[in-house]
Amino acid sequence: AYEQFLHFFSASELRPSVQFRVASLRFATGDYAQAAVDFTGVLESKVSDETSRAARYNLGLCQIQLGMIEEARATLELFRKEQPSGDSRVSDVAYRLGELHERAGQHKEAIAEYEKALAASPGAQLAVELHYRTGTCREGLGEQDAALAAYRRAVAAGNRSNAYHVMSLA
Repeated sequence: AYEQFLHFFSASELRPSVQFRVASLRFATGDYAQAAVDFTGVLESKVSDETSRAARYNLGLCQIQLGMIEEARATLELFRKEQPSGDSRVSDVAYRLGELHERAGQHKEAIAEYEKALAASPGAQLAVELHYRTGTCREGLGEQDAALAAYRRAVAAGNRSNAYHVMSLA
């Protein structure tokens, strides 16, 4: 129904909202290439700042899934510049940028992003992941003591009621 609307009412002022919805549905089903096209279309339209930020954030996630690493990095950096203080995606964007640096073997840059994510008070599950990733980056830099300290912070931040999860971090 959404795609029919886009086809028949291409000049409608509702087009960007419908296109954002279609892009989100495509993303949810794993059609990242078409979702990226749709999110780009939303960004080229006159939409609210929040819709524009959401489209940019989701475009960055699509680009990661498509292996477009440099494009994803640029998109997420632009998102971060436009992001208002207090946005709930602060931690996630820093985490994603850190992950991109880590994949590229840029451990110092990854650690800096993970620390930004931690400073933004992420949820408990993300905090565990951030400490763990910091540890792996520290190991990659040959900083064994710092790596061990990061792993300990991951265990301390974890859900102790989930023994399997705590053991996987140990």
